[in-house]
Amino acid sequence: MRNRLCLSYFLKFFFSFRALQESYLTSSGNSHCSTPGEPSSFEKDLQLAMELSVREQEEREKQRREEEDAELQQVLQLSLVEK
Repeated sequence: MRNRLCLSYFLKFFFSFRALQESYLTSSGNSHCSTPGEPSSFEKDLQLAMELSVREQEEREKQRREEEDAELQQVLQLSLVEK
């Protein structure tokens, strides 16, 4: 849940930044458009950011599971020793 919230804030920030950037480029007459069918640098950056976010989330989840497994193993060992 926290990861989705972080991604949500990141995307809001990213889109806001991009909107400001586009506004500036348009007002200064330097607007550039990618050719049809070719992803813009914004789209490439967004895709990369989303892929990195997914990888980081997967890595955190894997680490969390490993920590839980280690704790369970430790509890199991202690319960066996006490018997």
